[in-house]
Amino acid sequence: SLSLVATTLLAISPWMLHYNRATFEVSICIFLLVTGGYLLLKAFDNKRFGLFLLGTVLFILCLYSYNLTRLLSPILYLAFLIINLDKLKQISLIEKVSTGIISLILLIPFAMTIFGSGGASSAGGTFLFSSNFVKAPLLEFRSYFIEFPLFSKIFFNSYVLLFWQYIQNIITYFATSFLFINGSTHGNHGIGNMGELYLFEFPLIIIGTILLFIKKIKGRVILLSWGVISILVASLTRDIPQATRSIFLVIPLEVLSAIGLIYI
Repeated sequence: SLSLVATTLLAISPWMLHYNRATFEVSICIFLLVTGGYLLLKAFDNKRFGLFLLGTVLFILCLYSYNLTRLLSPILYLAFLIINLDKLKQISLIEKVSTGIISLILLIPFAMTIFGSGGASSAGGTFLFSSNFVKAPLLEFRSYFIEFPLFSKIFFNSYVLLFWQYIQNIITYFATSFLFINGSTHGNHGIGNMGELYLFEFPLIIIGTILLFIKKIKGRVILLSWGVISILVASLTRDIPQATRSIFLVIPLEVLSAIGLIYI
Protein backbone atom coordinates (compact mmCIF):
# COMPACT_ATOMS: atom_id res chain seq x y z
CA SER A 1 0.00 0.00 0.00
CA LEU A 2 2.90 2.38 0.71
CA SER A 3 4.36 1.98 -2.77
CA LEU A 4 0.94 2.44 -4.41
CA VAL A 5 0.07 5.59 -2.43
CA ALA A 6 3.56 7.08 -2.85
CA THR A 7 3.49 6.46 -6.61
CA THR A 8 0.03 8.01 -6.90
CA LEU A 9 1.13 11.13 -5.01
CA LEU A 10 4.23 11.33 -7.19
CA ALA A 11 2.14 11.04 -10.35
CA ILE A 12 -0.06 14.01 -9.41
CA SER A 13 2.68 16.06 -7.74
CA PRO A 14 2.84 19.67 -9.06
CA TRP A 15 6.63 19.39 -8.98
CA MET A 16 6.66 16.33 -11.26
CA LEU A 17 3.79 17.45 -13.48
CA HIS A 18 5.48 20.76 -14.32
CA TYR A 19 8.87 19.26 -15.15
CA ASN A 20 7.57 16.23 -17.03
CA ARG A 21 5.20 18.32 -19.13
CA ALA A 22 7.96 20.77 -19.99
CA THR A 23 10.33 17.81 -20.64
CA PHE A 24 13.17 19.06 -18.45
CA GLU A 25 16.22 16.79 -18.39
CA VAL A 26 15.84 16.28 -14.63
CA SER A 27 12.83 14.06 -15.37
CA ILE A 28 15.24 11.60 -17.01
CA CYS A 29 17.60 11.96 -14.03
CA ILE A 30 14.92 10.98 -11.55
CA PHE A 31 14.03 7.91 -13.61
CA LEU A 32 17.70 6.85 -13.80
CA LEU A 33 18.35 7.42 -10.07
CA VAL A 34 15.17 5.74 -8.82
CA THR A 35 15.52 2.76 -11.16
CA GLY A 36 19.24 2.48 -10.46
CA GLY A 37 18.64 2.59 -6.71
CA TYR A 38 15.87 0.01 -6.98
CA LEU A 39 18.11 -2.38 -8.94
CA LEU A 40 20.93 -1.99 -6.40
CA LEU A 41 18.59 -2.80 -3.51
CA LYS A 42 17.25 -5.84 -5.39
CA ALA A 43 20.84 -6.92 -6.06
CA PHE A 44 21.61 -6.74 -2.34
CA ASP A 45 18.51 -8.80 -1.47
CA ASN A 46 19.10 -11.66 -3.92
CA LYS A 47 21.97 -13.11 -5.91
CA ARG A 48 20.55 -12.63 -9.40
CA PHE A 49 23.43 -11.79 -11.74
CA GLY A 50 23.33 -8.46 -13.56
CA LEU A 51 21.20 -6.34 -11.22
CA PHE A 52 24.19 -4.69 -9.53
CA LEU A 53 25.84 -4.07 -12.91
CA LEU A 54 22.71 -2.54 -14.46
CA GLY A 55 22.03 -0.38 -11.40
CA THR A 56 25.58 0.97 -11.50
CA VAL A 57 25.30 1.70 -15.24
CA LEU A 58 22.13 3.77 -14.67
CA PHE A 59 23.90 5.87 -12.03
CA ILE A 60 26.75 6.48 -14.49
CA LEU A 61 24.33 7.44 -17.29
CA CYS A 62 22.84 9.95 -14.87
CA LEU A 63 26.18 11.80 -14.90
CA TYR A 64 25.58 12.68 -18.55
CA SER A 65 21.99 13.84 -18.16
CA TYR A 66 22.21 16.98 -15.99
CA ASN A 67 24.89 19.30 -14.60
CA LEU A 68 24.19 18.81 -10.90
CA THR A 69 24.06 15.01 -11.15
CA ARG A 70 27.81 15.00 -11.81
CA LEU A 71 28.04 15.56 -8.07
CA LEU A 72 24.74 14.12 -6.85
CA SER A 73 24.84 10.78 -8.66
CA PRO A 74 28.20 9.49 -7.31
CA ILE A 75 27.37 10.65 -3.77
CA LEU A 76 23.99 8.86 -3.84
CA TYR A 77 25.62 5.77 -5.31
CA LEU A 78 28.21 5.70 -2.53
CA ALA A 79 25.42 6.15 0.03
CA PHE A 80 23.65 3.04 -1.32
CA LEU A 81 26.90 1.04 -1.10
CA ILE A 82 27.88 2.25 2.38
CA ILE A 83 24.41 1.69 3.87
CA ASN A 84 24.34 -1.85 2.42
CA LEU A 85 28.03 -2.61 2.97
CA ASP A 86 27.32 -5.89 4.75
CA LYS A 87 25.13 -7.07 1.85
CA LEU A 88 27.70 -6.01 -0.75
CA LYS A 89 29.58 -9.23 0.01
CA GLN A 90 26.70 -11.19 -1.57
CA ILE A 91 27.53 -9.79 -5.01
CA SER A 92 29.71 -12.26 -6.88
CA LEU A 93 33.33 -11.39 -7.66
CA ILE A 94 32.68 -11.83 -11.39
CA GLU A 95 29.89 -9.24 -11.33
CA LYS A 96 31.99 -6.82 -9.27
CA VAL A 97 34.88 -7.09 -11.74
CA SER A 98 32.53 -6.79 -14.73
CA THR A 99 30.87 -3.75 -13.16
CA GLY A 100 34.28 -2.14 -12.56
CA ILE A 101 35.48 -2.68 -16.14
CA ILE A 102 32.24 -1.50 -17.78
CA SER A 103 32.08 1.49 -15.44
CA LEU A 104 35.60 2.56 -16.40
CA ILE A 105 34.70 2.33 -20.10
CA LEU A 106 31.50 4.36 -19.63
CA LEU A 107 33.38 7.00 -17.60
CA ILE A 108 36.04 7.62 -20.28
CA PRO A 109 34.00 10.34 -22.11
CA PHE A 110 33.17 11.92 -18.76
CA ALA A 111 36.83 12.00 -17.69
CA MET A 112 37.92 13.42 -21.06
CA THR A 113 35.40 16.26 -21.05
CA ILE A 114 35.04 17.15 -17.36
CA PHE A 115 37.64 19.92 -17.57
CA GLY A 116 36.56 21.14 -21.01
CA SER A 117 34.19 23.97 -21.96
CA GLY A 118 31.18 21.71 -21.51
CA GLY A 119 32.42 20.18 -18.28
CA ALA A 120 33.18 21.70 -14.90
CA SER A 121 33.62 25.18 -16.35
CA SER A 122 30.01 25.21 -17.59
CA ALA A 123 28.86 25.10 -13.95
CA GLY A 124 31.48 27.58 -12.76
CA GLY A 125 29.01 30.43 -12.31
CA THR A 126 26.46 28.20 -10.60
CA PHE A 127 28.26 27.06 -7.47
CA LEU A 128 28.65 29.25 -4.38
CA PHE A 129 32.42 29.18 -4.23
CA SER A 130 32.90 30.18 -7.88
CA SER A 131 29.96 32.51 -8.58
CA ASN A 132 30.68 36.24 -8.67
CA PHE A 133 26.94 36.79 -8.27
CA VAL A 134 27.17 35.21 -4.80
CA LYS A 135 30.55 36.68 -3.84
CA ALA A 136 29.70 40.31 -4.67
CA PRO A 137 27.23 41.00 -1.79
CA LEU A 138 29.46 39.05 0.62
CA LEU A 139 32.46 41.21 -0.25
CA GLU A 140 30.31 44.32 0.09
CA PHE A 141 29.25 43.21 3.57
CA ARG A 142 32.89 42.60 4.49
CA SER A 143 33.82 46.13 3.39
CA TYR A 144 31.72 47.56 6.25
CA PHE A 145 34.42 46.32 8.64
CA ILE A 146 37.37 47.74 6.71
CA GLU A 147 38.45 49.77 9.76
CA PHE A 148 38.89 46.52 11.73
CA PRO A 149 41.17 44.48 9.45
CA LEU A 150 42.03 41.72 11.95
CA PHE A 151 38.41 41.29 13.03
CA SER A 152 37.33 41.25 9.39
CA LYS A 153 39.98 38.73 8.40
CA ILE A 154 39.08 36.30 11.19
CA PHE A 155 35.27 36.49 11.24
CA PHE A 156 34.37 37.79 7.79
CA ASN A 157 36.81 36.10 5.45
CA SER A 158 35.55 34.46 2.25
CA TYR A 159 35.38 30.97 3.78
CA VAL A 160 33.25 32.05 6.74
CA LEU A 161 30.90 34.12 4.60
CA LEU A 162 30.45 31.38 2.00
CA PHE A 163 29.81 28.81 4.74
CA TRP A 164 27.19 31.10 6.30
CA GLN A 165 25.57 31.54 2.88
CA TYR A 166 25.56 27.76 2.48
CA ILE A 167 23.74 27.31 5.80
CA GLN A 168 21.18 29.92 4.71
CA ASN A 169 20.68 28.04 1.43
CA ILE A 170 19.98 24.79 3.30
CA ILE A 171 17.36 26.47 5.50
CA THR A 172 15.70 28.04 2.45
CA TYR A 173 14.78 24.62 1.05
CA PHE A 174 12.57 24.04 4.10
CA ALA A 175 10.55 27.21 3.41
CA THR A 176 6.80 26.54 3.37
CA SER A 177 6.31 29.24 0.71
CA PHE A 178 8.57 27.31 -1.67
CA LEU A 179 7.27 23.83 -0.90
CA PHE A 180 3.55 24.43 -0.36
CA ILE A 181 2.38 27.93 -1.36
CA ASN A 182 4.16 29.81 -4.16
CA GLY A 183 6.70 27.32 -5.44
CA SER A 184 9.58 28.41 -7.62
CA THR A 185 9.54 31.87 -9.18
CA HIS A 186 12.86 31.40 -10.96
CA GLY A 187 12.55 31.56 -14.74
CA ASN A 188 10.25 28.91 -16.18
CA HIS A 189 10.75 26.59 -13.23
CA GLY A 190 7.31 27.31 -11.80
CA ILE A 191 4.14 29.34 -12.21
CA GLY A 192 4.59 31.32 -8.99
CA ASN A 193 1.18 30.64 -7.44
CA MET A 194 1.40 26.94 -6.67
CA GLY A 195 3.71 25.13 -4.28
CA GLU A 196 6.00 22.35 -5.42
CA LEU A 197 3.78 20.07 -3.33
CA TYR A 198 0.10 20.31 -2.34
CA LEU A 199 -0.71 22.17 0.86
CA PHE A 200 -2.55 19.14 2.28
CA GLU A 201 0.76 17.26 2.20
CA PHE A 202 2.34 19.60 4.77
CA PRO A 203 0.90 17.83 7.87
CA LEU A 204 1.27 14.43 6.15
CA ILE A 205 5.02 14.90 5.74
CA ILE A 206 5.39 15.90 9.39
CA ILE A 207 3.43 12.82 10.51
CA GLY A 208 5.36 10.62 8.08
CA THR A 209 8.71 11.88 9.38
CA ILE A 210 7.71 11.16 13.00
CA LEU A 211 6.46 7.67 12.09
CA LEU A 212 9.63 6.97 10.14
CA PHE A 213 11.57 7.08 13.42
CA ILE A 214 8.93 5.70 15.79
CA LYS A 215 8.00 2.65 13.72
CA LYS A 216 11.50 2.15 12.29
CA ILE A 217 10.13 1.70 8.78
CA LYS A 218 12.30 -0.38 6.46
CA GLY A 219 14.44 1.70 4.13
CA ARG A 220 14.34 4.78 6.35
CA VAL A 221 18.13 5.23 6.22
CA ILE A 222 18.13 5.28 2.42
CA LEU A 223 15.12 7.60 2.40
CA LEU A 224 16.67 10.09 4.83
CA SER A 225 20.06 9.90 3.12
CA TRP A 226 18.43 10.65 -0.25
CA GLY A 227 16.70 13.73 1.17
CA VAL A 228 19.72 15.05 3.07
CA ILE A 229 22.12 14.56 0.14
CA SER A 230 19.67 16.24 -2.28
CA ILE A 231 19.43 19.33 -0.05
CA LEU A 232 23.16 19.53 0.68
CA VAL A 233 24.07 19.32 -3.00
CA ALA A 234 21.35 21.72 -4.22
CA SER A 235 22.37 24.23 -1.53
CA LEU A 236 25.86 24.45 -3.02
CA THR A 237 24.41 26.50 -5.89
CA ARG A 238 23.05 30.02 -6.24
CA ASP A 239 19.49 31.27 -7.04
CA ILE A 240 17.93 29.38 -4.16
CA PRO A 241 15.47 27.88 -3.60
CA GLN A 242 15.82 26.36 -7.07
CA ALA A 243 13.16 23.84 -8.02
CA THR A 244 15.15 22.18 -10.81
CA ARG A 245 18.27 21.46 -8.79
CA SER A 246 16.28 20.27 -5.77
CA ILE A 247 13.64 18.21 -7.62
CA PHE A 248 15.32 15.00 -6.41
CA LEU A 249 13.91 15.88 -2.99
CA VAL A 250 10.42 15.07 -4.30
CA ILE A 251 11.04 11.31 -3.92
CA PRO A 252 11.56 11.16 -0.12
CA LEU A 253 8.97 13.90 0.49
CA GLU A 254 6.24 12.02 -1.39
CA VAL A 255 7.11 8.78 0.41
CA LEU A 256 6.86 10.58 3.76
CA SER A 257 3.57 12.09 2.64
CA ALA A 258 2.30 8.60 1.73
CA ILE A 259 3.31 7.24 5.15
CA GLY A 260 1.35 10.03 6.82
CA LEU A 261 -1.69 9.53 4.59
CA ILE A 262 -1.82 5.78 5.22
CA TYR A 263 -1.56 6.35 8.96
CA ILE A 264 -4.49 8.80 8.91
